[in-house]
Amino acid sequence: MQEICRRAHVTTGAIQHHFGSKTGLIAEVVKSLFRPLTNSIASSHAHGGSLEERVTYIVDHFWSIYGGDRYFAMTEVVLSARNDPELMDLVIGYRNQQLSTLEQHMSEAFRDVEMSLEHLVENVQCIADFLRGYALRRQFFTGHPIETINDHQALAHARSVLLQVFQRHRAVAAIAAD
Repeated sequence: MQEICRRAHVTTGAIQHHFGSKTGLIAEVVKSLFRPLTNSIASSHAHGGSLEERVTYIVDHFWSIYGGDRYFAMTEVVLSARNDPELMDLVIGYRNQQLSTLEQHMSEAFRDVEMSLEHLVENVQCIADFLRGYALRRQFFTGHPIETINDHQALAHARSVLLQVFQRHRAVAAIAAD
């Protein structure tokens, strides 16, 4: 807490006045870090256009979150929550809110994909997992000669995989309907 105050050029009293406690401060940090996961996916771009455009939007949306420094701050907070039950409850609450929002938007954006909502969200989450892993690789392993870091290639791969899964389900549904 002292280090936070020193870096922010404020007193501990100011922190307690605005946030109530260290936990209150961390709660605001968690809320701030998770906000992009739940808010910006609601864009109308996610719901219109071709299947390829919608998949591109979703992948780019997740990369806008995981490709930046905020993701690493969020990762540090989440990892530190392992030893703090109160913080873990906050993280789980925001995670559940994010998943609920994702379910809502995926069911609207991909109505034409004949897939259960659970399966739809699972496929999108797998792409998010890939992007998070790629972001970590990009952050920590760029100095090794074998590593080739290419954001364009990684994002194209993520889009391609998700698009193929969705197209396959559309094709199966069309065959089943005939």
